[in-house]
This record gives sequence, structure tokens and C-alpha cells, in this order.
Amino acid sequence: MGFVKSDGTPSPLYHQFRNPGTSKKAAAEALKIGYSSLFERNEYIHKASEEDLKGTIVELTGLGADNPIVKLITSTFKHFKAFCDFDGKKAATAGEPPADDKGQQSRENGLKPDGRGSGESKPLGLNLAYSINLYLPASDDVKVFDAIFKSLKENLLKE
Repeated sequence: MGFVKSDGTPSPLYHQFRNPGTSKKAAAEALKIGYSSLFERNEYIHKASEEDLKGTIVELTGLGADNPIVKLITSTFKHFKAFCDFDGKKAATAGEPPADDKGQQSRENGLKPDGRGSGESKPLGLNLAYSINLYLPASDDVKVFDAIFKSLKENLLKE
């Protein structure tokens, strides 16, 4: 089980990750799921040195130690691990409201739950681009091309 269930809905692990108080513990659980082969080989792989981690990855993949894929897997694991809390320590800092109070505090401050002000109305900034491949007929008649480009202008190139 990862962050998303098979039906596309968020899993309980995702909700734990979104909670600042449990996000680091949820990230550690996700790392165990994502790198299950490493954790099956060594349940304390997250405590291993970089050299031992790299050696385990070489064993599992069968690739050479100098292979770029081994370097990328090692680097990704190492950087993701830095965010994780495997000991289960509470990650919330002093002065930060508990996760269930955050929505209430936002409403009291006049903020929407996503942190924007209630009176703020910024556009989403959604930009779309089209790629049109146009295959022109083999014709010497200019009227054919004029008709094609006139139709494009009227139907597709509207502002």
C-alpha cells in the first residue's frame, strides 16, 4: 500500500504524510514500501553507510558499482531518507498547531484551508498549448490553400 489506493483515492498513509506531525514517519513507511527489496535484504538499510547501501543495490540489480543507475538509486534513497523519521519521534515543532486545528485556525484568520486569503481571486494560470500537424494536399491551386488557412483562422486561431 502506497499513497494511493488501487481505485485512485488517497490512502491512510497519504493522509498521515499530509499531517505535519506524522509526515516524517509516513515518509519512512513509504520508503520501506518503495524500496522493499532493500529492506528485505537488510531491515536496517536506512542506517547503513552509503558504501554498504551502494553495495546492496549492486547485489540486487546486478549492475556495476559505477553504473549511473546505481548512483541514481543510491542518491534518491539517501535524499529521501533524510526526510524520514524511522524512530517515530514527533515531528511537530513548538508553536505549530496540531494538524486537526490547522483548518480551524485558517478559518479564524480569514484564510482558506489552502492558505490563500478569502478575498483573493488570482487566476490559476493554466496554460495550454496545441501542436497541429497539417498535411497539405499536392495541389497547385491557390484557392485550396486559401480555403484551408481561412478555415484555420476562423475556427482555431480565435483569441
